Amino acid sequence: EVCTDLRPDEIAALRGAAQSGERNPRDLKAELAQRIIADFHSADDARMALAEFNRIFQRKEAPAEIEERSISTGMWKLSRLLVDAALAPSMAEARRLIEQGGVRVDGEKITRADYEANLTAGRIVLLQVGKRRFLRLHANAPEGDLEGDLEG
Repeated sequence: EVCTDLRPDEIAALRGAAQSGERNPRDLKAELAQRIIADFHSADDARMALAEFNRIFQRKEAPAEIEERSISTGMWKLSRLLVDAALAPSMAEARRLIEQGGVRVDGEKITRADYEANLTAGRIVLLQVGKRRFLRLHANAPEGDLEGDLEG
């Protein structure tokens, strides 16, 4: 109500259409989001944001832009990898995320807490935690921990 230029009667009509089943609430939310983004940015930005949302949440694809980091080669326990990459705050939380099916490696759901990834030189791995957190790792760094800022 505060972020759009819709009149109160227009908002009430949209709310009524959702409650009556005339319009899908998800479609109405997407429409409102596009209006708000267009008002604060541009119509092109709004279209791109909707396409990105649909790519991630409807088609279950990776986002167009994913943070990338280098990592040392070798065998990595997935739980250690998640902690070192700041995708999980602790080993216990990393194991819980894995066991509950919230972690994917290259699009494959991993549910074994003892899963190990063999990161050979040149290998690129896409990690996903939950629906929204993605990280692309490049196995090519010298032995040691992940390179780059792990605090942010």
